[in-house]
Amino acid sequence: MRNHLTRVLEQLAKYNPYIGYCQGLNNIVLFLIEEGFDDKEAFFVMKKITEEIIPCDYYSTMNSVLALVRLLCDTLSWTHPKAVKAMKLVAKNNGGEGISIITGFAIQWFVCLFTNTNLQRDMRRCILDHFMMDGMPVLLKAALCYFDTIEPKIARTQQLGTCATIQNNSTRSLRKLFESTMI
Repeated sequence: MRNHLTRVLEQLAKYNPYIGYCQGLNNIVLFLIEEGFDDKEAFFVMKKITEEIIPCDYYSTMNSVLALVRLLCDTLSWTHPKAVKAMKLVAKNNGGEGISIITGFAIQWFVCLFTNTNLQRDMRRCILDHFMMDGMPVLLKAALCYFDTIEPKIARTQQLGTCATIQNNSTRSLRKLFESTMI
């Protein structure tokens, strides 16, 4: 599997030297390989993602990723105020500021297109399928749905480690919620 992954990533880097290699690409390609895609299929899915779906700077300067994270944080301030307030307090108590906890989670989610998360495989497949059909808005919708499932637990937490644990263990109701927002 490692050779398979390496071949696809090398092909992508040669094909598009502007992007080259970015850490999140390996997670997406690995997910595709685990889903049964061969080298050629995985390459063409990644080609479609990098040429037709994401903005050109998504994996180079990552300005679009950071803009998407800012949009998520701004949206969460309106849609999930209890969770945001709790995370700001946890960040402050642990030497951070603002909603840096959200930023850490969200960058990983967005760069890897939710393929490397602790979400169940069928949920990651569902998000990637919707992303391939509907593009960038799906990433924001998936993140908002995710916060719908964790907000009650996050709002009660006081510790940084607890935020990570909640993020890692709260996926049961996400699929139903996500699919209902995609209709």
